[in-house]
Amino acid sequence: MAENEFDLSARKKLTFGQAEGRDALPAQLALKEVSVALKADLWDLFLSRLQADRGEMGYLSGTSAKVMRRHWVEVRHKMADEWDPKLSANIDVLKGYFRSSDYVDVLGTTQWLLRAYKQSNLANLVEYKLVKHHAAYRLIDGDTIIPIASEEDGKTVLRALDVLSESHNHGGRKHLVEAASRLTQGDYAGSVRESTHAVESIVRNETGKDKFSDALTEMNKRTHMHGSFRVALLKLYGYASDEPGIRHPLLEGERAKVTERDAIFVLSVCSAFVTYLLADPAG
Repeated sequence: MAENEFDLSARKKLTFGQAEGRDALPAQLALKEVSVALKADLWDLFLSRLQADRGEMGYLSGTSAKVMRRHWVEVRHKMADEWDPKLSANIDVLKGYFRSSDYVDVLGTTQWLLRAYKQSNLANLVEYKLVKHHAAYRLIDGDTIIPIASEEDGKTVLRALDVLSESHNHGGRKHLVEAASRLTQGDYAGSVRESTHAVESIVRNETGKDKFSDALTEMNKRTHMHGSFRVALLKLYGYASDEPGIRHPLLEGERAKVTERDAIFVLSVCSAFVTYLLADPAG
């Protein structure tokens, strides 16, 4: 019963797709995607900005009137004299971009509006929304949205999960999926721990050795590793590992100061190492 309760608790932290092994990427690596929740939050932000400039008789006034007239001409390429200055008409136009399933419509419109309004408080709120929803994109310089990871990072994680499935290493796969889930939740220290646990699970299964350095030595007997590569792996693992003697201080205590970038990096590197350990060299 205790085991079932633990499994249920763990599953509740995952999306259905993640729990079933289909959607394993953390939100930060899901490039070209914007969650429904983020769309709604961004639209709420810009709707409030438009409504703040509601003038008499329901017409737009102030900065929003200038911004939306520019949008009508510069983005929609419509004739200026055909622009409708009513607040309701402009809400209908702008809302369509945030309802879109295309991430370019959502984030591109967000970026255009930030550059048009040129208001630091608005930029700060957009950045907060992106961080809050653990989006794969962030705002820099108050007016430019960029990805925080590469497409290759996402492919590396997915490839590792495929290799783990093919090798029937269910323990390692569970740890890697949990690392992705914790990254999405914003539990960066937990993500790092689960990423390294995935590697630990594999080296124990492959070599029977509990200590990572001993496992590498054993594996080197089977498939020769370049000395520098082996040392680099040990040093990298020394940063992230829970292993006694090389436990990283950032992972100790309840207030671990592991950053989002740390967690993304460790997940990507551990995923690459998983593939290196298990993938068929001829595959």
